[in-house]
Amino acid sequence: MSTNITAAFEKVLKDKTVPLKPRTLSDGNIAYDGTFDIAGRSPLGFGVVLENKPDVCDYQIMFNELACLKSYEQKEAVLEKLNELNIVDTGYYTLILGNDGEIFMKTLGRTTTNVQDLYEILVYGTNIAKKAQEALIDFLASLN
Repeated sequence: MSTNITAAFEKVLKDKTVPLKPRTLSDGNIAYDGTFDIAGRSPLGFGVVLENKPDVCDYQIMFNELACLKSYEQKEAVLEKLNELNIVDTGYYTLILGNDGEIFMKTLGRTTTNVQDLYEILVYGTNIAKKAQEALIDFLASLN
């Protein structure tokens, strides 16, 4: 079910030729999933979830599997690195270490039918994700 906000977001995606298709989640919210290529690395997955509300809604943008902690003996060092990157490099986004060792990045926000800021934060996030992934891969390699 399309709302004013999802229709506006889908129009921006179409105008910018970003091939994300909507799917309705079990809670009624709308998700858009995609990947983008990074030279020399595996494609990076991301997703946008919009509340299914007509005029003002909360959203979440996530970039998945930036890196993976393979040894929990390194957890403290990795958390310190994430804190450093979160303070210095991530802007609107936050790097998070999941319970399964996955390091991912997300941001939360609120938007209206003027979704240009949402789109720009998504695009900005791709650059942050690339840089964060590179820093994390290098950091994890230095721990071994």
